[in-house]
Amino acid sequence: MSNRSLLSIVSSSLMAFSLLVVPSLAVAQDSPDARMVTFDKATGGTYFALSLNPNVPVNDDRGTDVLIVFDTSASQTGLYRDDATDSLQTMLASFGQDVRVKLIAVDLKTVAMNDDFVAPADATIKQAMDKLANRVPLGSTDMANMLRTAADAFPAETDR
Repeated sequence: MSNRSLLSIVSSSLMAFSLLVVPSLAVAQDSPDARMVTFDKATGGTYFALSLNPNVPVNDDRGTDVLIVFDTSASQTGLYRDDATDSLQTMLASFGQDVRVKLIAVDLKTVAMNDDFVAPADATIKQAMDKLANRVPLGSTDMANMLRTAADAFPAETDR
């Protein structure tokens, strides 16, 4: 998937919302494919969370490549980081035999923790988890860079 295609999907999804505005919180109305929440800080600045769900059928007879994006920005410390790491380990343990994963960390930079998509139980993922655990949570999350990196992470030609 090209960067342009991914950004087009995100842009289309964002335009498809109708927002219900509460004093400082806006919540996307019912949409099976997307949900967005924004928050306006009293001191200025608007923050958002966007959840996109695929609306295409999945062909179950082929394997699946899963790109895991792990937030390592400065806000992700202590219990937040511990919970996220526990969730990641639970997710990896739940994947079936037909799944391959690649782990990337995102903050000011987006950095691959392993080079290729591999089985969740592969020793490479253990090494990637160790690299992730040693990554110092600094800076903010560069979402634009993360989206470009995510789009480029998948091979152009694949049957997965």
